Amino acid sequence: MADTAARLVDQVFPRVPVRQWVLSFPMEIRYRLAYDGALLSALLGCFLQHLEAYYRGQARQLGHGHARCGGVTFVQRFGSALSANPHLHILMLDGVYVPHPDSGQPTFVAAPPPTDDQIQQLIEQAAVRLIRQLEQRGALDPTQADALAEQQPVLSGLTAASVQGTQALGPQAGQRVRRLLTDPEAGQRTAPLCFAARGFSLHAATTVAAGDRQSLERLSRYVNRPPLAYGRLQQLDPGHLAFALKTPWDDGTTHLVFTPLEFLARLAALTPPPRMHLIRYHGVLAPHAADRALIVPGPTPPPPASVPPSTHAAPRCVSRLRWASLIARVFEDATDCR
Repeated sequence: MADTAARLVDQVFPRVPVRQWVLSFPMEIRYRLAYDGALLSALLGCFLQHLEAYYRGQARQLGHGHARCGGVTFVQRFGSALSANPHLHILMLDGVYVPHPDSGQPTFVAAPPPTDDQIQQLIEQAAVRLIRQLEQRGALDPTQADALAEQQPVLSGLTAASVQGTQALGPQAGQRVRRLLTDPEAGQRTAPLCFAARGFSLHAATTVAAGDRQSLERLSRYVNRPPLAYGRLQQLDPGHLAFALKTPWDDGTTHLVFTPLEFLARLAALTPPPRMHLIRYHGVLAPHAADRALIVPGPTPPPPASVPPSTHAAPRCVSRLRWASLIARVFEDATDCR
């Protein structure tokens, strides 16, 4: 988590403002998204088309054409209560790159802050396209065969229970309920720059200023965090574990209690299937994007070695920070936060 965030800040994100866009999916399709990487990629691509169209439209209003966007998407598979909840955190450059009129070099143009009306329009239009994608792929058909149940029935039961927030094993085992999406409705405002429509919700209120690299690194850690922190788990007795909720529920619940087997079942459901990439690069930040080398900071050259490397030493990944540097960086940031 910390190493990836450091690499993104040092080598990928240019010194421009960044906005976080969080897209959550309806409960009805979370089970399918938990194992269907192709469906998740299709929905992400569909939403990115709308998001990039928004930024290009902002650029046109400022008199700029040929605008290019960029961002990094983090696929999170969990909710705050260890439930299976696939959703997307998109760290988008809050503006566009346009060619300079004289040199042709990519030049950043910041986008004006979005309004509530723009966020509402974006999620309403995106929801229509996303629903269409789901219908075309049969994700809303309750009679379609369950591929995960056929191939891995145990994991299917664990995932279904995790999505619903029920126990998968023992006397408290629950049943997965299939439901259909509701009729189209106008987007509902849930907070500033936050709207929900047809079960999809979009949050766009978090931004990082161009020069605030420390906050950008902290945000990158957050969107790439693991399902739980060690400090939130404690053992009540040999047969029970208590998981502390991030914030208490309305009914006063502060902890969830699991047996060790129930806890392992929750973790199993949160494990991504093979070949499902959890970090995606888009636009000008994509690996093979044109002019990428002119936009991203690029890797920092390694310091000269004081001792010649051994010919028998295993090759070290140059993109990774040394443990000492990484630990110092994390604890220095924690000290500054205090």
